[in-house]
Amino acid sequence: MIPRMEECLKLMKDHNMLEHIVSHSLLVNEVALYLSKELNNKGEKLDLSKVRAGALLHDIIKTRSIATGEDHAKAGRDLLLGLGFKSVSEIVRQHVTIDDDACSLRVSEIEVVNYADKRVMHDKVVSLKERFDDIRKRYSTDEQRGSLIDRSEQKAVELEKKIFSRLSITPDSLWQIR
Repeated sequence: MIPRMEECLKLMKDHNMLEHIVSHSLLVNEVALYLSKELNNKGEKLDLSKVRAGALLHDIIKTRSIATGEDHAKAGRDLLLGLGFKSVSEIVRQHVTIDDDACSLRVSEIEVVNYADKRVMHDKVVSLKERFDDIRKRYSTDEQRGSLIDRSEQKAVELEKKIFSRLSITPDSLWQIR
């Protein structure tokens, strides 16, 4: 089962998402849907309803996790599993880090939402470099954490190449969104 747009917006409200996190999620949704439609035009078979729900709900627990310190991706997955949204729960769980075995030749809904999240800083589309510079500034508290961020950036660059190798547009085309 996949929640419709109205259900996603209600869940966001019910879970008291901070306004700036809502704005971020709405823009991640726009970027993810734009890319998904472009990819589908080139022969991919992305489920737009899954992309929409995953993008809108990827930070569903982020507000709560600021206070609790819990892993918002895993807690978001658990919440969505409990609500019966299994396929969307995996997109939410992997929006920060994609499982190594999750990648295949085709582009998946998980990858599109993960990449879209990496291209949206707060409420604007930015380059991967700008986004990861901000992530380092905010979250790189020690050498181990810095190494994880470096690895995540490398994976995002590889994912960007994978996505755009199928398209006739460039990553810069995303700046036209909003």
